[in-house]
Amino acid sequence: MSTRAAVVQEARALLGTPYVHQHRRAGEGVDCAGVITLVGRTLGLSTFDVINYERHPEGIRLLQLCDEHMTRIGVAEIQAGDAIVMRITRLPQHVGIVVDYLDGGLSMIHADNKVGRVVETPLDARWLARICAAYRLPGIET
Repeated sequence: MSTRAAVVQEARALLGTPYVHQHRRAGEGVDCAGVITLVGRTLGLSTFDVINYERHPEGIRLLQLCDEHMTRIGVAEIQAGDAIVMRITRLPQHVGIVVDYLDGGLSMIHADNKVGRVVETPLDARWLARICAAYRLPGIET
């Protein structure tokens, strides 16, 4: 078992890592799926990874993989340490880890290809509206 605080700490350790599609190296390069993969590996929660996907992944398959490897929860239940799947266009294409925002509320840590690195973004109304699924990582205490 691991704690939500440990998930948040490991996700924050990736801040500033350059965005590199399909890479999985802290400090060197990671994409949005890589953030969740590296946090899971570091904490011994999961060895799951997906490779050989497009820069804009196929949304239905993304949700299927998340359903297979994490526990789906209601979007209203999200807490720091959970994973979220978001729509960027009309299909689910992006993932992040929810953390406690330092200024209050919730934010997410994700690899932002437009910014070019892993960043922390407040979960404002615009981002909350994009969330289409939420998950608890395996082995996280409730």
